[in-house]
This record gives sequence, structure tokens and C-alpha cells, in this order.
Amino acid sequence: MSDIPLISCKDLQEIHDRLERLAGRIERIEAWLDIPAEGSAPGEPAAEAGEAVELPAAEFAQPSFFSQAAPADASAEPLKQRLADLFDRPARKEPRPEKAEGVSWEALVGGKWLQWIGIVVAFFAMAYFLAWAWPFLPPAGRLMAGIFGGLAFLAVGERTRERLERGFSEGMTGGGLAILYLSIWAGTQRYGILPFEAAFVLMALVTALGVGLSVRCDAVSLSALSTLGGFLTPALLQGGGSGASQALPLLAYIALLNGGILAVSLFKRWRGATGLSFAATVLLVFGWAAGSYNDSHRWTLFAFVTLYFLFFAGAAVFYSLIRQEKAASEDLMLLFADTFVYALSGFGLLAGSTSGFPAAFPLALTAFFGLAAWAVRSLTPENITLLYSAGGLSILFLTVAIPVQLGQGWVVVAWSMEAAVLLSLGARFGSALFRRAGQVVWGISILSLLVWLPLSSPLPRVLFLNGQALPLLVSVFSTAGVYLWMRLSGRDSSDSAAPLYAVYAVLAGAWLAAQETYRAFGWRQTPSAAGGHAAEAFTVACLWAVYAVGVFYGGLRLRSQAVRLAALMVAAVAILMPLWISQIYSTGQWSPFVNLRWLSYVVIVLSLLAIGWMFSKEREAAQPSESDLLGILPAAVCLLALWGVTVELYNSFQWCQIPSPASWEAAALFAVAAFWGLFAAFLLAAGAAWQRRDLRFLACGIGGIGAFLLLIGSFDPESAGWGPVFNIRFLAFAVIAAVFALAPLAARQPLPEAERSFIGQAAILAAFVGLWGLTQETYETVRWFRGALGPHWDRIAQMAVSLVWTLCATLLLIAGIVRQHRMIRFFALSLFGLTIAKVFCFDLGFLETPYRVFSFGGLALALIGVSWLYKRYGVGREAKV
Repeated sequence: MSDIPLISCKDLQEIHDRLERLAGRIERIEAWLDIPAEGSAPGEPAAEAGEAVELPAAEFAQPSFFSQAAPADASAEPLKQRLADLFDRPARKEPRPEKAEGVSWEALVGGKWLQWIGIVVAFFAMAYFLAWAWPFLPPAGRLMAGIFGGLAFLAVGERTRERLERGFSEGMTGGGLAILYLSIWAGTQRYGILPFEAAFVLMALVTALGVGLSVRCDAVSLSALSTLGGFLTPALLQGGGSGASQALPLLAYIALLNGGILAVSLFKRWRGATGLSFAATVLLVFGWAAGSYNDSHRWTLFAFVTLYFLFFAGAAVFYSLIRQEKAASEDLMLLFADTFVYALSGFGLLAGSTSGFPAAFPLALTAFFGLAAWAVRSLTPENITLLYSAGGLSILFLTVAIPVQLGQGWVVVAWSMEAAVLLSLGARFGSALFRRAGQVVWGISILSLLVWLPLSSPLPRVLFLNGQALPLLVSVFSTAGVYLWMRLSGRDSSDSAAPLYAVYAVLAGAWLAAQETYRAFGWRQTPSAAGGHAAEAFTVACLWAVYAVGVFYGGLRLRSQAVRLAALMVAAVAILMPLWISQIYSTGQWSPFVNLRWLSYVVIVLSLLAIGWMFSKEREAAQPSESDLLGILPAAVCLLALWGVTVELYNSFQWCQIPSPASWEAAALFAVAAFWGLFAAFLLAAGAAWQRRDLRFLACGIGGIGAFLLLIGSFDPESAGWGPVFNIRFLAFAVIAAVFALAPLAARQPLPEAERSFIGQAAILAAFVGLWGLTQETYETVRWFRGALGPHWDRIAQMAVSLVWTLCATLLLIAGIVRQHRMIRFFALSLFGLTIAKVFCFDLGFLETPYRVFSFGGLALALIGVSWLYKRYGVGREAKV
């Protein structure tokens, strides 16, 4: 009996269900073939049990049911034909649930996302557990708690690798590696339990284990998880590093992690994990240096930064070199990013240390990339992209090394002039050689200029002709001259980089004007710290706006889209300048509307209007992209004008301290809200009259923000002491309510149906704003006379609010009936319901008998009158309102 397998009830039920389905299918086949029950033919007895049923031999002689030979028995023809038809068509199957294509969202969220979140949470839990439980554990327990936790994760990941989905095993293994990194780092760097040598060996083993597991399982997610956990460790525990001895463990730890990434890159092209390591290295090293770096770390940090640079440069190129294939664009991006970060770091760390030979560092990079280009040419000459990239970087750093070593602006001037000559010759004679050489020298001149500007001295004290401005001035004029000559002579089409010359000349000219403006302000003897800087910035904004108008006009005359787009770029920056300056510099001491701040807004608005007017005159010369870009110009002008007046209006209240030093901010907020409401009304009318949809939408947004500011200001307690009715608060509410109430007039213009319906509902907002304003003003009026009303003035105020709500609901209902506005009537009825609830649930609790009579009587009259109106005029019964 022990050899008989046990069959569960579930198995028996499944067998039973299958037999029933099979019997049903047999019955359907027999019914279709007209076969009697029990398989006997009509008129013939059924075969006895165990008796063989003889079939015609001809049937077995046929190769298949589809044989074309004549049957031996003609009576079998219908049966065979039926069988042939049966097997020719697809068999009917039981309906089965279709499998969903792709991955189920439930499975994705429950099976993967939650697991990853759980691993991250477990990592943080372990970190905080170690931080909390450290004082209560002995040294061995402190270290082993984390190590055992990491090993447990690794064991679960390995155990489930062949049994569960791949993602679960990878996640558990990655979490285990991260916890091991955390434990070892905490044991050596923060708490000093492990010596540095032992920790280094342990981390090397963990890194090797992570690399081996990721390569073995072919799991990029495992590599990413272990890498992320390793880099999060020092940041999470906030390890030190202020001393020279404490900097080495952190830098060596990062080098060890990056060494593992380099090893993986030799076998796997996991660009995501490599990019993650690069970003984490930059953030971790720069974050540490920002708070702990000092001169004693200079050469140690430089050595490790160089090592990191070599690691990631190798990770970018080794895979393609080993397999002798072209480097992908992603690998080249990593190479350029790594080189850029290393160059910046090297220049910063070596500043002042190589004063005798400042070009040593860029020359070293020149030699390195030169050797790299030679190696690529020797090993994999077909890797053209990597060869050109290495050669280009070598030429780049050679170009940088010359002006750094010479320290003279004449080098930049000479290269700018040389580029202009070569480009002119290339355009004049149609020579590709001169053109390419000119483009290269032009790029070199710009790079040299970028290196020269921060290092040069502005002496003598003269504008545009000093040592810092002169190279930039020559570069701008030489480039602009070349482009102007090409454009006028019609040779700009032969040089694909011609639009870049125009854009560079325009933008560099704007930078030169700003640089010299700041220099002129800096020559003053006693500049104001805040006001002086603000005045400089506002002046630059004015200059850029005027400069953009002139350049745009030149672009129209030259029929140059590049010049016009560059002018619009300068204008856009000029627009942003006042907005940015108003936030970072204090200019409250300036008198309102008589200052550089207001002048900058006026100049920029006039400049934008001038650009728009010129564009309207030359619209046929513009490209569609320009038309779309300049289409937003009216909205930009409106927003800038709105903000400029808002800033001056707010500062006017601050300057005058009205109505009082304590409440001027509240008054300014109400004034701004009222102005925004009026401005929205103007924009809405203009947008409806000029058929400008963007202005209409802008008007709706500005009006909504004005109402929001109004509601915020109504909660300011500083406005509680103002006199009743005749104050700026009530004026602001009245203005906003009137704007919303009159907004439907704009809907009479030929507007789209959706907009007309939306604007028509503004009456609801008018009713709400007006009701809120009347409520607050009623309460504040009673408060104003509280001395004459006695200690219970607040009860009278609540009763007055209820009466005001009743009156407003009645008036709104009448208006909704007269104007046939259903939403207004709904709002009025809702207000009636709110008033009834307030009277019964709130007012009834504290009102004395006379006030109760007055309050309930007024509410009763209003409700009866409303009922009469509904019955008298049949309100709400019409089919269409």
C-alpha cells in the first residue's frame, strides 16, 4: 500500500471535470455524424463487448481521409466526406482565458517594485539600527550584526536563484552586498572597531563578490544595487574626513568601488551601472570636499581623482578595444564627461602649485590623449570614432595649454584674426580646406578666450580697451565681420557653421556690454552693497533690451534668421533679469516709480513692443518657427508690465507706510489684488476684441490669481483695525466682484462655444467674492462699534452676518430668475441652506430672545418670499433655461 501514490480530492475533481468535458465533445461529434448512441449504426445491433468491429479494407488502404481514390463501398462515402470536412476545419475548443500580453501591472508592482522598495527600506533600517544600537552592543556584536544581516540577504538570494523569478534573487543579493558595505564602513571609519587594513581587505572581498555574482548571473540590476548601496554607505553614516589621515580611507573606498566597475566593464556593456558609479563618485567626492577639504589634502585628492579618471576612461573604451569594434556614442559621452570633470578638478587643485609652469597639467592631458589616439590607431584602426575623439581631446588641451602658459591676450587676438582670414578665404575661393581650417581655428580662439577671461587683468581703467575686454572685443568684431561679409556676398550658404558665427557674435557682444557695465559701476568710490549691485543689474537689463532691438532690426535687414533668433535670446534674458534681481537684492529704499527698477521695466516693455512692430512689418520674411515664437510676445509684454506695476505698487505702500506701519503689507496685498483684477478685465476685453485666445486665457489666469490673493489677504489680522466700508479691503473686494460680474459681457463677442460658456460662469465667482467681502465687512463694522454695543458685540456680529447672507441669497435668487441663470439660482439656494444651518446650529446657542426673533423673522420672510417666487413664475419647470 505504501507504493500507491496518494491522490487528493482536488486531483480527483480535476480528473472528473476532464472526463466530463471529453464525454461532451464525443457526444457532439456523434450528433454531428448522425451516429446513434453507444456507437451502433442505424438498423444494426451494437457490437458485443470484446468483439472486433470490422471496417472495410478499402478505408485502411487509403493513405488518408483526403485520398482521391474511389472508395470500395459507396455507402461509406457520406461518412468519409463528413470526417474529411470535420478534420479540414479547425477543431472547436473549450473557451480558455486569454493570456495577457506583456507584464501584468499587479505582478510588476507586487512582485518587483514592492520588493525593491522593501530592500531599500531594509537597508535604511539596518543603518538606523546600527546607529541606535551601537552603544548597547559590544565591539564584536556591533560588527557581526550588520555582517550577519548582509549574509542572510545573500543566502536568500542564492537560495531563490533557481526557484523564483530572477528579479527577486537579484534584489536580495544586491541588498546583501549593500548591507555588507555599510557594516564594514561603519566598523572602520566611524566607530574605529576594524583597522583600516582589515576593512580594506573585507571591502575588496565584498566588491569582488559583487562583481562575480553580477557577471555570473548576468544581472545589471544586481550590479546597480550593490553599487548604489556601496556609495550610499559613507553618505548615510556621515563619515568624517576633515583630517589628512581620515581622507585616505574614503578616497580608497571609492577607488575600490570604481575598480569593480572597471572590471565589470571588461566583460559586460552595462552603461547604466557605469554611469551610476560615475555620478555617485562625483557627488560623493565633491560633497566631501565642500565641507572637509583643506590644503593638506591637495596631492592626496589629486592622486585619487586621477585614478578615478583613469578608471572611467578605461570603462568607456576597454570594451570596444578588446572586441575591436567602434565605440558607441554612450561610451564617448562618458569619456568626455569624465575628462571634463577631471580637467576642472585638476585646474582647481593645482591652482597656485604650478606657478612656474602653469601649462603642465593641460600638456600632460595632451600627451595622454595623444598616446591614447596612437594606441587606438595601432590596435583598432577601424574604431574611427574613438580615434577622432582622443585626437580631438589632445588638440583641445594643447590649445588650452598655450594661452595658459603665455598668459597674454594677444594670443586670443591673433587666433581670432587668423580664423577670420581663413574663413574669408574659404568663402571667397570655395576652398573646403580653408573653411575647415578656419572653423578649427575659430573654435580654438573661443576656447582660448574662455580660459583667458577669468585669468586676465582688466587694467588699465578704460572701457573696452583693457586687457580683459580687448580680446573679447576683437573676437566679436572679427566673427561678426566675417558673417556680415558672407551674408552680403551670398557666400554664407557654402559654410554650414555660418549661423553659429552670427549667434556667437550676438551673444558675445551682449556679454561684453554687461561686463563693461559692471566694470564701470565698480570704479565708483562708495557703491551701495545692495542698491549698487541692483542698479548695475537693472542697467544691464536696459542695455540688453535696447541691444536686442538693434540686433533684431539688423537681422531683418540681412534676412538672417540666426541673427533674429539670437536677438530674441538676448531679449528673453533681459526679460528675466528684473524678475531675478527683484528677488535677490533689496531695493525697498528706492522711491517708487522713480528708480532704475521701474525704468528697466519700461525700457524692456517698449523694446518688446518695438520688436513686435518691426516683425509685423516684415512678417513675410520670417520662418514659421519665428512666427510661433513671436506669437507669445503680446502675452510676455502683458506679464512683464503687470509685474513691473505690481512691484512698484507694493513698494509704494512700503515707502509711504500706509495706512499704518503695522498694516501696510495687508493694504499692499489688497491693492495688488485689485490691480490684477482690473488688468484681467482689460486683457479679457482686448483678447475678445482682437480675437487673441492667449490673451483671454491669460486674463482668466490673472483674474483667478487676483481673487486668490484677495482671499489670502482677508485672513490677515493686521487689517482688522480699519474703518468700516471706506477702506482698501472693501474696495478690492468690490473691484474683483465687479470684474467677474462684467466678464460675461466679453462672451458676446464671436468666441468658441466652450470659452463663451466658461466666461459666462464668472457670475458665480462674482457672487462668491462679493458674499465673502460683505461677510467680512459686516463683521468688521460691528467690531468697529464694539465699544457702543457692549461685551457681547460678537453675537450681534454673527446675527448681522446671517441677515446679510439671507439678503444676498434673496437678491441672487431674484437675479437668477430675471437673467434665467440656473447656476446663480443654485448658488442662492445653497446659500439659503448654509444660512439656515448657521442660524439653527450656531446662532441659536447664544442669541437672546429679541435677537432670535429678529434673526428668525428675517430668515422666515426671505424663505417665504423665495417660495412665492418659485410658485409664481414656475422657476425650474422649464425644459430649457
